[in-house]
Amino acid sequence: MKPYVLGISILIAVAGCTSFGTYYKPGTTLEKIDRDTLSCRTRAEREVPPRIIIDRYPVYGPPRTPGGPRVILYWETNYIDLNEGLRDRVRAQCMSDAGYERVAIPYCTEEQLAGKTFKPLAKTPKLDESICAVRRDGKRILIDLDKPL
Repeated sequence: MKPYVLGISILIAVAGCTSFGTYYKPGTTLEKIDRDTLSCRTRAEREVPPRIIIDRYPVYGPPRTPGGPRVILYWETNYIDLNEGLRDRVRAQCMSDAGYERVAIPYCTEEQLAGKTFKPLAKTPKLDESICAVRRDGKRILIDLDKPL
């Protein structure tokens, strides 16, 4: 692998750990965002059901086996949902109609937390550089770094 490809791969992997993408609307709770996301996902599934096609193509091999030349034919199968992209757009439009926008919220770094205690935010504030997320009990919670306890 070329050094620059490895470096870019590492940067992408690290960047994926520093923030998370979500729908966001100031003044709501994370639970309401989850409920609205589920509602829009359900609506999109109902309006744009999966349209699965099965793509099969032959694969030949091995060209030689003990006891003489022999060709074995078997089928490779791919399942493709043609409506997946449209369903994603319907879900995104539903969330936009409900007042949400897609954002990336950074995770708090160890240096930012540095032995301080923070209270989880009950409602989503207007996003600025003092808002970040922490993983706790398998959930993401938002905190305001300007308001330690």
